[in-house]
Amino acid sequence: MSVEPTTRPDTDLSASLSTTASAAISDFHTQLSQAHGRGRQIRPRLFLEVYAALSHREKHPHLRVTERPEIQQVAHAIELLHTSFLIHDDVIDHDTMRRGHTNINGHFELVALSSGASAADAHTLGNTAGILGGVLALTEALMQVAALDFPHRQRQRLLTAFQEAISLSALGELLDVHSATIPAPTPMTDTITIAELKTAEYSFVLPMRLAAMMADDANTDALAGVGRHLGVAYQLHDDLNGVFAPTSVTGKEVGADLRENKDTLLIAHARTTDAWPELERLLGPTITPLGVMRAQELLIEAGSARFMEQQIRDHLRIAMTTAHEHNLETSDIPILNELLEGLAS
Repeated sequence: MSVEPTTRPDTDLSASLSTTASAAISDFHTQLSQAHGRGRQIRPRLFLEVYAALSHREKHPHLRVTERPEIQQVAHAIELLHTSFLIHDDVIDHDTMRRGHTNINGHFELVALSSGASAADAHTLGNTAGILGGVLALTEALMQVAALDFPHRQRQRLLTAFQEAISLSALGELLDVHSATIPAPTPMTDTITIAELKTAEYSFVLPMRLAAMMADDANTDALAGVGRHLGVAYQLHDDLNGVFAPTSVTGKEVGADLRENKDTLLIAHARTTDAWPELERLLGPTITPLGVMRAQELLIEAGSARFMEQQIRDHLRIAMTTAHEHNLETSDIPILNELLEGLAS
């Protein structure tokens, strides 16, 4: 899957630009394509496999519905949307690494530094590349849907689903940063809502909703509910990893979320325990490796880690119960089995 634009300007930019400027544009497109190609493809796979299960045609190899060009185009759009959000998330979190590699903003920051730019100017260039790269990926995602050879009404339904997912995810990201910035405790109920908005809506609800819509399934809302609970479990698992998992799993320093003082459900629960006074003093950008280890111990001793694990199990149970009630068997959807195994570990 590429991030090449659907339409290009008539003029050839390289013919009117200096060698340096042309190289910068070429580098930008290369970095954007690499950002798009490194993922696990969870979201498009979820869409394709749920669509295939709902269509009931995969039992007939000669009718491989997921190979239809328009179905692949929707899957492509879903992954482009994910790429866009990841790029912008890295800019917001000041991260320069993604999946073990220098990301687009980190790359251009290094380019600027190697050219003699100040740290502040290099940071500005990196953020500029990240913001613009995310915008291009988002625009291309919507163009993929708008260009589908479908009746207007069906195409409009798909675009509306994308628009709703984008809007809700943006609000979730804002609330996530707000909760980490404003010095006021975030209620546990809010942390769950933020997880639903920033992760579940576009990563799980959207693919399952689109699959149901494309397959003309009557249980669109119920399947969206499956995605919502699955997405919350996924985000809570990610929050646990952000505190306890090694760099080989997260691609970040151990305890990165403690350093960034993220107000997750894990922390919201710990705030209700006797461990909070000591834990609160440790959190923030000055936390040391020993401080991370102590914070991990406190979160385990206080029962907050165990509470998170139970929350994950509860959301997975609801998701799977709802799926079975609507005749969606996980055995027909390999990516769901992979996710369930990973989230249960």
